Amino acid sequence: MELKELMKLILKRYGGLYNFALTKLVYLIDLESVRRTGEQITNINWRKGFYGPFVQDIINCAEKNRNDFEVTYKEGFNGEKKLINLKTPATLKLEANIEALIDEVKNNAPNPNSSSFRDYIYETIPMKICWSGSELNIKVALKAEKEVDELCSELDTQEWNDAFNYLAEH
Repeated sequence: MELKELMKLILKRYGGLYNFALTKLVYLIDLESVRRTGEQITNINWRKGFYGPFVQDIINCAEKNRNDFEVTYKEGFNGEKKLINLKTPATLKLEANIEALIDEVKNNAPNPNSSSFRDYIYETIPMKICWSGSELNIKVALKAEKEVDELCSELDTQEWNDAFNYLAEH
C-alpha cells in the first residue's frame, strides 16, 4: 500500500496527529503486518532513534502531498513539532486486511497522545533488540522472537524443569 494512502486512513481514524505519533503508528501497523503476513505494509526502512522508531518518510510524504495533508508547525519542548491533519475528509476505500491492521493497533496500543504510548513502542521486539541509530529489521526481529518462543516451548518439559531445578539447588 502506498504510504500516503495509509497515512490518510490512520488520520481518518485518529484525527490530526503529530509527526512523531503518526510515525510510530505506521511502525506499529508495519509490525502487525509482519506478524500476520510476513511482510511490512510499507517499504520504509525503519531506524531506531532516541525516541523510538523514526524515519523522515512520513513528514516528507505529508509535505510533498499538500493537497491531501495540512502540516502545521508549532514550537515544542524539544524543538519544532509538526501537526499533520487530513485536509479533506474524503471517502476512503478501506480494504478489510488494512482495516484489521489499523483496528489491531488502535485496540491494543495506548492513545498516541498519552505518556504510556512511548513505553508501549519501546517494548516492541525490534526496539528491544536493536542498537540506537541502527536499522530496525522487523522481519528478522519477529522471526527471532518466534524461534525463541518455540525453543522455550520445547524445553518446557518435566525433564528440563527437573534439570534446571537440580542445577539451581546445587
